[in-house]
Amino acid sequence: MMITLSGRFRRRLPLTLAVQLFVVFVCGTVLVAEITESLHSRQRELRDSRTDAVNLSRSIGRHLDDCFDLAEVLLTSVVSRVNQLPINAETLKELHVMMRQSAAYAPVIDGINLYDEHGYWLANSFSPSTVPYVYTIADRPIFKYHQNHEDLGTHVGAVGLSRATGKSVVVVSRRFNKPDGSFGGMVSVSISMDYFQHYMKAFDIGSLGTMYVASSVDRMVLARVPYSAEIVGRSFPAGTIWPHVEKTPDGVWTSPSQTDGRIRINSYHA
Repeated sequence: MMITLSGRFRRRLPLTLAVQLFVVFVCGTVLVAEITESLHSRQRELRDSRTDAVNLSRSIGRHLDDCFDLAEVLLTSVVSRVNQLPINAETLKELHVMMRQSAAYAPVIDGINLYDEHGYWLANSFSPSTVPYVYTIADRPIFKYHQNHEDLGTHVGAVGLSRATGKSVVVVSRRFNKPDGSFGGMVSVSISMDYFQHYMKAFDIGSLGTMYVASSVDRMVLARVPYSAEIVGRSFPAGTIWPHVEKTPDGVWTSPSQTDGRIRINSYHA
């Protein structure tokens, strides 16, 4: 037996309620679609932001590498001349001219210096009228290092203030010997951290963004944007970026900031 519902007993939704449910269903579908699209859009923005952060850190890191490569070339050039030519007035005059021209060509170079075995200047890239040849750097750790180590390779010192210019610098240096093999002195190239401070300021990282240049040797912060005298020249906090650096030379991750607790995208190039 078939049972059918007559028109009198058939239950139907009122038209207004059906329209309301239809509208709610359509609006709900559109809302879900917009939320999904918003989530996808957010994911794309985060992915793009991570890519931009990696590219930016690589760009600055490679520029930093290029500057240290330039310092290495200048060191090699000066040490080569010192080893090949007698250290006399004529040689020192030629070195002074070469040093001044090289430093003028590269704004990242704060100074080029040649010191004798007692830490006194023999030649430099400065004007004699601006920087007198009267003081010694014999008390400086970087000079003592070369005095006490026979290694003729390049040594990178910690960030410090140049006695010649008063600016924040990182000194890249080499020892040279006398013909008898004893300590003859030191050649140094000072890399300006003010240069990197201005260089990094040219990048738009937003009002909440920060950028650092830090030494992987002593973990010292060499430059920072925005600048902070309380941070620059001090050790970068342990347990932040260094566990990542030890695993891979490039990286990106997301974590709360130690300063304000905001979730930030962090990237680095070592």
